[in-house]
Amino acid sequence: MIRLNRQLQAGDFQHRFVIEEPVETTQAGKVAKVTSWREFGRRWCAIFSQGSREVWNARQYNAETELVIACPGRIAVTAAMRLNDGAGRLLDILGVQGADGRTPAKAETVFLLCKEGTSKGA
Repeated sequence: MIRLNRQLQAGDFQHRFVIEEPVETTQAGKVAKVTSWREFGRRWCAIFSQGSREVWNARQYNAETELVIACPGRIAVTAAMRLNDGAGRLLDILGVQGADGRTPAKAETVFLLCKEGTSKGA
């Protein structure tokens, strides 16, 4: 369970994110499916860093940062979605949790465990 060491204030929600969901489509005359992203919703969010590391992958170092994003709730976010800030920053959602133990669609605040650095089909 994600816990913060203080209460969230209205001034904490300073970052505007677009929540995107994946949509699989097939092009005419082709068999392969293409994943594109469409807007699911927009939210003002608070960002809390959980740590960072460098990963050796495919013969190169990649930097990854784990973040906890807190956003006002009552939105049915899933781990298949991602966050986009509109300036090229994409965050993969690894886990979703309601702050008060409720489902994200019913919780007052939703915590999203995210990873920045690798992307689900950028």
